[in-house]
Amino acid sequence: MRSPTRLGGIFGLVLIACFLTGYITAWALSPWYDFGGDYLSDLGVGEGAFAFNIGVMSAGLITIPFAWGLWNILRDHILGKLGSLVCALAGIFLFLVGVFPEDQVPTHYIVSVSFFASLGVAVIVLALPMIRSHVFRRVAAPLTVVMIVLTIVLVIPLGTGPLMETIAVLEALVWVFVVSVQMILFARSEQEGIPAQE
Repeated sequence: MRSPTRLGGIFGLVLIACFLTGYITAWALSPWYDFGGDYLSDLGVGEGAFAFNIGVMSAGLITIPFAWGLWNILRDHILGKLGSLVCALAGIFLFLVGVFPEDQVPTHYIVSVSFFASLGVAVIVLALPMIRSHVFRRVAAPLTVVMIVLTIVLVIPLGTGPLMETIAVLEALVWVFVVSVQMILFARSEQEGIPAQE
């Protein structure tokens, strides 16, 4: 049986694939869409709405087993547990973004803001336990810190408009990818009996 860590990493990569498939398909079907100039959610009510919303809902649901993988590694630290739970909560809000597209006012606004807020909280809370983790401290932990700082620096001049939203989503995808790869590699080293480096 695959370990929770390996499964979490695999689901993380699947999460990215589902989101990008829905997003790119919707973008291709929506010639009016301006990358960085329009909100991503604008695609949820356009010609490619079905693809975008299915991609978002799938990614949201798959965030839960990804967060389970994080929990499995970081559960010895209270912030690791808390951050993993908030990450799963962000996945639920992401799922709801697809369920309630942009024309569902004000529900869409509420779940969209809740998604970005919970995602931000999760990353901030997970920073310390990731720094202390031998699994993440060399790659994912520094990336997490850089992502937090970069977001703060950019949000001051850019605000919370479409460009900042696009940047935040791209940051999240890169973060999930790096964390997922490290989870898979760690699970493989455990399976092969290779001691983790402290």
